Amino acid sequence: MRLKYNLAIQEIAGTYMAVAVGADSRRYSNVINLNETGKVIVELLKEDTTIDAIVAELMKLYEGEEQVIRSSVEKVIAKLTEEGLLV
Repeated sequence: MRLKYNLAIQEIAGTYMAVAVGADSRRYSNVINLNETGKVIVELLKEDTTIDAIVAELMKLYEGEEQVIRSSVEKVIAKLTEEGLLV
């Protein structure tokens, strides 16, 4: 899976905001608010990847139980899917 649109991420007042850029901004005009973990997930989704690969990368960056990290990843993936952002 990967992102359907080219998203740019900017930090504003401690929150990350993702917006579609270029021609994609005409097809997707919402702004996505992300925390630091969400930012990492979206960055990883710029290339074709899997939930397992995302979980493995997050486990390198953060301390925590694999199941807790996986649950967080699945929630973000579900939200991005609901928004129509993944292919």
